[in-house]
Amino acid sequence: MTSGKQEMVSDCDGHHYPWYGSRNETVIFEGPCKMYQTATITMNDNFHPHVTWRNPANRHQTEPNLTHITRDQSFYVWLVAWNMTAQKAYILKTIRWNMKLEIDIDPKKPLGQRAKLVSNSVLKQPFVLEENVPIPRCALMPPNANSAQMLVWRPRRGKPVCIIPPVWKKDVPIEKQVPKYDSKLCKI
Repeated sequence: MTSGKQEMVSDCDGHHYPWYGSRNETVIFEGPCKMYQTATITMNDNFHPHVTWRNPANRHQTEPNLTHITRDQSFYVWLVAWNMTAQKAYILKTIRWNMKLEIDIDPKKPLGQRAKLVSNSVLKQPFVLEENVPIPRCALMPPNANSAQMLVWRPRRGKPVCIIPPVWKKDVPIEKQVPKYDSKLCKI
């Protein structure tokens, strides 16, 4: 994504492409159906990031120097009916939301007073779009978000430093990086 070659990355579980998960997030109807069928699907995404107080690339640094955190992410979720025989997706709904978070940090202050929320404390709620957005091909295949993310330290002065590179290796074949699972939901 940083290269601009890919507009988005899948947030699937990394095992059941392109699905977010394989339990409460999916349901299978056997067809053809003679009667009306209903199902409830749910999706729960709770992130709990960890942030380091000091530059992990500088092992000799003793004083914390984290002063600011910015997180700005946009998400699309598609409710899809998938014809497994024809391998065709039908978009029923497109849901979108943004998660913007900005925090000022003063590591010298006492515990409980070090962080101050700068952004709005009331987050925007997800909303259903009036018109569906097509699913880009890159969202249907690897890498997933957890494999593609990296930790970059951006100091006030100097160049950014990649502390933890992405797990995903663009020069290694997909088959060697994505574990195959016996799933009725995907064919890799």
